[in-house]
Amino acid sequence: MYINWRERLNQHPYLWQLSNWPLIPFNEIPAKKRRGYLRNQTIVSHVLSGKTFSAIATEYNLSEGSIHKIMSRCLAGDDTDDPPLSKALIPHFRRSNYNRKSPLPSLTNSIGAQGAFSALLDRVPGLRRHLDEHILADVTDQAWGQNIKANVFHSTLLAFLEQNDWPHDCYPYTEVLRGYESCRLYLNKRRHELELDIISKHDREIRVLDRVKSDPTAYSEIQIDHHCVDTPSSVLLEFEGRIQAQRVDRISLLVARDVATTVNLSYVFILNSKPNQYEILICIDRIYQPWKRIEFRTPGFKYIPGAGYPSENLFCLESAPAIGRVLLDNALENTANSVRSHITSADYLGATFSAGIPKLPKDRNWIEFAFKILCEGSHMFKSTSGTGPADPTRESVKNSKKPPIISLTALEEFIEMSLANENAKPRATLKHLTPLTDLEYLLSSAYIPRLPINNAQALVSSTRRARARIHFNENGQPYINFCYRKYRGKSLYKICLNQKYADFEFDENDIRWVTVLDSNYSSVGKAYAPKSWQSHPHSTRTRKFIHDLRKKLKADIKNNLTWYFNYLLEHKELPGRAREIVRVYREFTNQSYQFTPTLSSYHQDTYISTDDDWLDDSEFPEWSSEYFGEDDEDASI
Repeated sequence: MYINWRERLNQHPYLWQLSNWPLIPFNEIPAKKRRGYLRNQTIVSHVLSGKTFSAIATEYNLSEGSIHKIMSRCLAGDDTDDPPLSKALIPHFRRSNYNRKSPLPSLTNSIGAQGAFSALLDRVPGLRRHLDEHILADVTDQAWGQNIKANVFHSTLLAFLEQNDWPHDCYPYTEVLRGYESCRLYLNKRRHELELDIISKHDREIRVLDRVKSDPTAYSEIQIDHHCVDTPSSVLLEFEGRIQAQRVDRISLLVARDVATTVNLSYVFILNSKPNQYEILICIDRIYQPWKRIEFRTPGFKYIPGAGYPSENLFCLESAPAIGRVLLDNALENTANSVRSHITSADYLGATFSAGIPKLPKDRNWIEFAFKILCEGSHMFKSTSGTGPADPTRESVKNSKKPPIISLTALEEFIEMSLANENAKPRATLKHLTPLTDLEYLLSSAYIPRLPINNAQALVSSTRRARARIHFNENGQPYINFCYRKYRGKSLYKICLNQKYADFEFDENDIRWVTVLDSNYSSVGKAYAPKSWQSHPHSTRTRKFIHDLRKKLKADIKNNLTWYFNYLLEHKELPGRAREIVRVYREFTNQSYQFTPTLSSYHQDTYISTDDDWLDDSEFPEWSSEYFGEDDEDASI
C-alpha cells in the first residue's frame, strides 16, 4: 500500500533524525550535483526540525509544493519497500526504471527515443532473454559462448530483430547508430549484475571472474625501478655539544611490483640519488625475506586492515613462488653482470632478464603507476620539490632556507605505510579485490612454479659470491683484489697451489673480510682487508666513495673510515653531505639494509651524536698475524 512521507515518519520515528539516514560519501556524488544535494539535504533537515514550509520556501525561493515533492521523493512509496532516503536528495535521481508509455518512434512518427531501448526489450518477445543468455555464456566461460564486445553484441541484437521480422521503419532503424550506445550500456550493466549474481550463488567465494587468458599470472612478471622521492627531509646532528637541524637531500626508493596482481613485493630505501648494483640485488632478495610490521613513531601513521607484503604470511621458503621474468630499465646498475647473473642463475632466481627498450618505459607501466600514487602523497608536504620547476606546489624560497619540518624518520615511515596500505586497497582492475587478496587466491588455486628450497635460502642470505685471480707479492704471499683493496689470509695458502682463481663469499653489509671457498664451494677460511679498513662495518658503496675521495685529495690516512666520517662532518651544511652522514652512521652501527628496520634504526637518524665513542680509533680489533701485514696499497677491482 502506498504511503506518503508523513505516514512513513509516523511508522518509523527514528527517521525524524537526519543522522539516522544512510550517509552518501560526498566524493561519490558527481561534482555538478553536489551543490543541489547539499541544498536538498538542508531543506530536509529544516522540515524534520519542525520549520514551516512557508519559511523554508521563502528562504530558498521555492514553492511549498517543491518542498513537498522533495520529501515525497525521499520517504513516500510502498510501505513494504525501503525508501530511498539520502539517495533521493541527489538532483535528477530516478527512483525507478523509466517505463516508456508512448509507442516506439517510427519514420512517420518521430517522437523521441527516450526509454526506447528498454521498451524494445519488453515488446519484442524473447529479446531480453536471448541477449542475457549471450552475456551469461561469456561471463561463465562456456565453451559455446563468445568473447562479447559492444559491436558484436549490437550485431546480435540486429540479427535477432531480423529473424523475428521486426519492421524496418521502427526503432532502432530510425536511429543513425541503430541504438548502438544504448546496447553498449546495457551490455556493461548486465555483465556486472550477472557477475555479482554468480559470486552470491557461490557464497561469495573470492575468485577472479573472466581473467583474460593472455594476462600473466602471479610472479610471472615483476617490474623493478627506482624513483627519487619528491620530498627533502631533515635530521638532527649533535656536534660539539650543540644540536643542529640539517636539511637532508632527497632519497631514492627501489620498488619491486608484481604485474598480474599489482602487489608491491619489496622496497629499499637508498640514502643516495640512485642505487648501485648491490642494492638492486637487495630489492630482489627482499621479495623472499620475511617482513614484519613496525611501530610507527609518527602520530597518525598506521596500517589499514589487511596491509602488508606477501612475504609476511602468504608463503614460506618451502613454497616460495618462482619469478618468471624481471623487467628493468637500461640503467648501468641494472645491466651489471652481477645483477644479470643473479637473476638468470639456476642457483638463485632462475628467471628471465629483460632490460627493455632504452628510454621507452612502456613495458614497466605498473611500477610507474606505483610511483605516481606515492608522489600524490609526498606532494602534500610543504617541502616537496614537486614535479618540476614550474610546479606551484614546489617548496617556496622562504621555506627552502630552513630545514624541512618533516624528518627523515617520518618520511621513511610514510613510504613504508603507503606501500603497505596500497596492497590492501581494492582495485577496479582486480574486480574490486585487494592486490594481496588476489595474490592469495592465485597462490592457492593457480599453477605457479615454486622455487627450490636451496635457491630460496640463498636469496634470503645477505652473502654474495664472486671470483678473483690469486696474485703474489714480492715475498711470495698470496692475495686477491676486491673492491680496490688487497685481501690476505692463511686460507689463500690452502688453494693457491691448486687453482689460479679464488671463489669467495662476502657480506654486502660488511666487506672487512671475505670467506674463501675451495673447488667444491666449501669454506676454507677468511681473507681480510688491510687494518685501516677494519674499524667499522662498511659496504662497497662506502669503500668506493672513500677510494675516489682519497684519490682526489691525495690524502695520507691511517684510519679511512673515521677520516671519511669526520670529512663529512666538516661539510655537513650541504644537503647531500647530511644525507651521507646518516647513511654512513647507519652502516657503521650495523643498522643498514634491514627489510624491517628495528625501532632503534628509526630514531637514530633523527638524532645522531658525533661525539660518541664508536668513532674512537682505540676500538680497532686486535691485529692478527693472519692479516699478513698492514699494506694498504690500492688494488684494481
